[in-house]
Amino acid sequence: MKKCNLKDALKIYPRLLFVLDKDGSIIEVSGSLASELDLVQSKVKGLKSYRTNQFPIRKTHYKQALSGREFSFNIRISERSFETELTPIKDKHGVVIGIAGMTSDITKNLEIEQFLDEERHNIFVNQRLSSLANVTNGIAHEINNPLAIISGYAQQLETISQENAPSLERLNLITKKIVSASERCSRIIDSLKDFSRDGSHDDFKIESASDIIDATVNLCTQKYKSAGIKLKSNSVDVDLKISCRRIQLVQTLFNLLTNAFDACKVVNRPMVTIKVTELQNNIAIAVTDNGPGIPESLKNRVFEPFFTTKEVGAGVGVGLSIAKGVIEEHQGLIELESSTSNTVFIITLPKAYEQSEDKTEAS
Repeated sequence: MKKCNLKDALKIYPRLLFVLDKDGSIIEVSGSLASELDLVQSKVKGLKSYRTNQFPIRKTHYKQALSGREFSFNIRISERSFETELTPIKDKHGVVIGIAGMTSDITKNLEIEQFLDEERHNIFVNQRLSSLANVTNGIAHEINNPLAIISGYAQQLETISQENAPSLERLNLITKKIVSASERCSRIIDSLKDFSRDGSHDDFKIESASDIIDATVNLCTQKYKSAGIKLKSNSVDVDLKISCRRIQLVQTLFNLLTNAFDACKVVNRPMVTIKVTELQNNIAIAVTDNGPGIPESLKNRVFEPFFTTKEVGAGVGVGLSIAKGVIEEHQGLIELESSTSNTVFIITLPKAYEQSEDKTEAS
């Protein structure tokens, strides 16, 4: 019975293994991927690797490896994706005398990653639509208040217009009230439009932290009022800026406020606070609720995908994992404060400065 040796094993190894000399010429190839790429030892030995069709390396890669650095790169060949790792071969004096390489076919892996990214996006969209359904009812009630004001003052205008000498002071007051109520409606609608749109491909822009908080609170106010839950937010300096995708940040904060709402509605005198604190180079946004809290044994799992402490059917457990991804895309950090009995989620984001401010500081 024939024994299997290392050379036989390398022939069926599902990679491309190769050795190049210091001039980039092919010394040896092995592995089943070599056959798939038609890189037969007898045909390619002695050829320049970076000039050989189907060989997963370019001249720039070969030159980088000659500098003595080990590295990897991705490359496309015939509609397939490959990852190649290059390792310089050195003599006892540290001089590079050749290059060893290994190539893997990552086409399927990239397809799977793309599929998972699309599925994560679909989950996020579905969650946002579910939240939107809950928000819409509250927004309708919220808009009814300024609409009632507009309607009432419009009727007064109709009455005053029939007077022989209407009071200009009274007319001025009424028009200001109508304009104010109209602007209130506009802000609510803008917040709803923002929330319903996918902002994952928007450009990062410098926004006021105060505006972000106001837009989020506008979406939640009526829902909190109807449930008898107090929602408090502190005064935020309008000059405090962050670079963000506005819509994504509003959606993330809304999810935190929704979780806080669900957590504290079971206690007496429920209350949720959203507080912005200016740090040296960052801005911290803390969302706190006075609910029963998260058990200590579960605190380290809250950001895991599909983990939830809610009852079956009340949530799919993707809100916090998505929030974590969004905040990390913003070069920030989201964490659960563990040193308090209340549930406190803290988002830390880097400060942003307008271009004119940067110039002033530089001078």
